Amino acid sequence: MIEKFFQDVRYGFRMLIRNPGITAVSILVIAIGIGATTAIYTPLDALQLHPLPFEHLDQMVVIREVQQPQGDERNDVSPADYVKWMEATKSFETIASYGYNEFNVATQGVPDRISGCSVSPGFFRVFGIGPEQGRTFSDEEQQAGRNHVAVISHALWQNRFGSQPSAVGSTMTLDGNAYTVVGVMPSDFTFPMTADLWVPLTFTPKDLTDHGQHSILTVGRMRPGVTVGQAQAELDQISNRLEEEFPQTNSGREPKVLLLREHLVGSQSGPFTALTLGAALFVLLLACSNASSIQLARAIGRQKEIGIRLSTGANKSRILQQFLTESLVQTMVAAVLGAFLAVGIIKVIKNIMPEDIARQVAGWRQMSVNFRVLLFCLIVSIIASFIVGVIPSIRATKVTLNDVLKEGGRGTTSRMGRRIRATLVTVEVILATILLVGAGLMVKGTFRLLDVYRGFQPASVLTMELTLPTAKYKEPGQQIAFYDQLFRRLQAEPGVESVGTILYPPVSVGGIGQKRVTAEGQTVAPDEKDFVEVQPTNADYFKTIRLPLLEGRTFSDLDIQSAPQVGIVSKFMAHKLWSDEDPIGKRVKLGGPESTSPWITVVGIAGDVKPFWFDREPRPILYRPYTQAPSDNMFVLVRTNGNPASFASTARAQVLAVDNDQPIYNVKTLERAFIDSVSDVRIVTTLMLIFGIMAFALAAVGIFSILHYSVTERVHEIGIRMALGARGADVQRQIVRESVRMTGIGLLVGVPLAFLLSTAMASALFGLIKLDYSTFALVIMVIVVVTFLSSFLPARRASTLDPMITLRQE
Repeated sequence: MIEKFFQDVRYGFRMLIRNPGITAVSILVIAIGIGATTAIYTPLDALQLHPLPFEHLDQMVVIREVQQPQGDERNDVSPADYVKWMEATKSFETIASYGYNEFNVATQGVPDRISGCSVSPGFFRVFGIGPEQGRTFSDEEQQAGRNHVAVISHALWQNRFGSQPSAVGSTMTLDGNAYTVVGVMPSDFTFPMTADLWVPLTFTPKDLTDHGQHSILTVGRMRPGVTVGQAQAELDQISNRLEEEFPQTNSGREPKVLLLREHLVGSQSGPFTALTLGAALFVLLLACSNASSIQLARAIGRQKEIGIRLSTGANKSRILQQFLTESLVQTMVAAVLGAFLAVGIIKVIKNIMPEDIARQVAGWRQMSVNFRVLLFCLIVSIIASFIVGVIPSIRATKVTLNDVLKEGGRGTTSRMGRRIRATLVTVEVILATILLVGAGLMVKGTFRLLDVYRGFQPASVLTMELTLPTAKYKEPGQQIAFYDQLFRRLQAEPGVESVGTILYPPVSVGGIGQKRVTAEGQTVAPDEKDFVEVQPTNADYFKTIRLPLLEGRTFSDLDIQSAPQVGIVSKFMAHKLWSDEDPIGKRVKLGGPESTSPWITVVGIAGDVKPFWFDREPRPILYRPYTQAPSDNMFVLVRTNGNPASFASTARAQVLAVDNDQPIYNVKTLERAFIDSVSDVRIVTTLMLIFGIMAFALAAVGIFSILHYSVTERVHEIGIRMALGARGADVQRQIVRESVRMTGIGLLVGVPLAFLLSTAMASALFGLIKLDYSTFALVIMVIVVVTFLSSFLPARRASTLDPMITLRQE
C-alpha cells in the first residue's frame, strides 16, 4: 500500500507539472483558504487557549464575589475574607492576593512611571515560577515597615539596569521611598500583563477585620485532581459560615471561582472571534469549492484515460485513491504558501494594535505561527485536500470506456458534470455574498464609530496623565496648588488656546467606575439605584474639547473647597434624574438617601458624550470642580493652534518646572486615543476586509475557471451548433445566460442568509454593526458585474470558434 501511495504521489506530481498554469491557480486558491484559517487560529491559540506561558494553567483560578439577589459581580474582594479563605480551604495549594499599582521612579535624573503590583508572599507560588536571580518575598516582608523590597521584571532589569547582576541588592526610589531590589523574574513571567515591578502587599489591622472593604484581587492554584466545581463548593461552605458570623457585611455575598484563562479572555472578544473565525472558514470553503471545480474540470478532461484504466483492470477504489492523492499533493504545497500568508496577516494584526494596549493583552507577545499553529495548518490542509478531491474523485469513478466513446471522447460533457459545475458556481456565489456583506457592514461600522466624536471635537488636543505621589502630596491643597501652577504655565505657552483637566477623558482606554447618587426630594426604593460617573475637572475643560455647555454656568475661581459644593451634569444625567424638569439649582449627593455626603448644587448642563463604541447610550456624568474634589491622578488636556503632538516636549518641560521629580505618561493626542480605543474593532475590520477581497477574487477566478472549462469541454457541441447555423452572438448569449442563472440562484440563497447572519452580527456587536440595505445592493451589483465579466471572455471565445476547424480536430 505504501508503494502504491508513493507511486500515486509521483504520478500526481507529473499531472500537476503537465498543466503548470492551472496547477498554480489551484494551489494559490487553496493557499488563500488555508492561510486565512491559520491566521485566525493563531490569535485564538495565543489569546484564548494559551494566554499565559505557565504549566498547569487549568489549575489556576481567580476568585470573584457575586452580590445576591442583584447578581452584581465584582473582581475585588475584602482582605478579611481572603484571610479566612486561606485558613479554611483544602482545595487550593495556595491562594494569593494582589493589587495594581503605579510608581513614580527617577533613573539618572529623569522621572518616569512604572506599572507595578502589590502582591502577597504566595503570589509567585501560584504560577509555579521562581526568580531568575535573587529571591521573592518572605512572609515577614508583608508587614508594614519591612515591605520596602521589590522584585523586577526581566525587561526592567535589561532597560534600567543594563542586565547587570549587581541589580539584585541595589536601591530604587519609588514614589520618594527607597526600595531594595531582591529578585529578577524570568522573561516569560507576565502577570499582571502590564507589571514590571512587584512589591509586598501589606494589610493594616483594620483591613483584616473589615469584611465590607473590597480592595484586593485574588488568584489561586488548585490541588492536582481538584475541579473548579469542588473548589466552588468548598468556598460556598466557607462563605455561608462567614455570612452567619458577619451578617451586616457578608449577607448575600457569594464567591465565584473562575479559571484564570477564562478570566483573561473575557466575554467581549467572543463575538469578534466567532465573526472572524466564521469568515475564515467561509474563505476556506470558497477556496475549496474553487479548487474542486478546477479538479472536476480536469477530471472530465481525463475521462478517456480513466475509462481505459478501468477497462484494463483498475478498480474504482484505485482511481479514487489516485485522485485523492493528487489533491493531497497540491494541498500540501498550498499549505506551505498558506503558512507564509498567515505570517503576513499576523504581522498586519500586530502592527494595528498600539504597543501600550498590546502589553495589556494576555498572550499577545506570544502570538506567532508556532508548532501548535503549524499542526493546525496541517490538519486543515488534510481536510481541505479531502474536500477538494472528493467530488472530482467520485465523478471520475462514474465513467466507463463505453460511456466515454458514447460521449465522443473529450469533446462533450455529461449532464451530471454540468449540474455539478453549476452547483459549485452557486455555492461560490452564496459564500462570496455572505462574506462581502459582512465585510461591507464592518467597514461601514468602523467609519460609523466617528459618531463617538459627536458632541465634542478631539482635533488639536494633546492629552497626558499625571499621578502625584501621596508621600509628597498628602493634602488636597497641595494637589490643587500643583495643578494650578501647571495650568498657568501651560496656558502661557505660545500656541496654547486652553488647558483642561479631567479624571478620564472621552474614549480613553480604561474608564471610570460609577458611583451612586441621590437627588434631593426624591424617594428612592431600596432596590433602585442611580449610578453616574463623577469626573473632577476645571472650567476650561469644556472649552478645550469643545463640549457645549447647554445651560447654566461653568466653574469659577470662587468654587473652592470651603465654598458651597457645585457640579455640572450631562444632559443624559439631567434627564435620568429629573426627566423634563429644569435641573439648575437642584441638589444631589453621593451615596444613598442615608449618606452624610454634602449636597452638590447643579449649576450647569453639559452636552453628552458617548465614551465607547459599545455603549448603547451616553453615560450620565457629574462634573465636579477639581478644587472641590481633587485627585492625585488626572489627565491634562491642551488645545493648541498647531500640531498637538509637537507640544509634548514643552508640556513635559513645564511639568518638570513645577516638580522635577514628576513624570508624565500616556502622552498622545486625543485623536490618537480615539484610534487606540477602537483598535480591536480596526483589527476585525481589517481581517473582514482582507477576507472580503479574497472572496471577491476567489469568486471571480472560480466562475471564470468553471465557465472556461465548460466552453473547452463543449467545443465539439458548439462547433456542431455553429455548423448548423447558430450565430456567434447566440452562443455568447447562451453562455452568459447560463452564468447569470447560476448567479441568480446563488443570490436568491446568499442574500437571505447574509441578512440572517448580519442580524445576528448587529445583535452581538451593538453599536458597530447596523443593517444597511445599501450594502446589500452594492454587494449584489458587484456579484452581478463580476459574474458578467467572468463569463464574458469564455463566451467571447466560444462565439469566435471556427466550426470547421473544431470538427476536424474532433
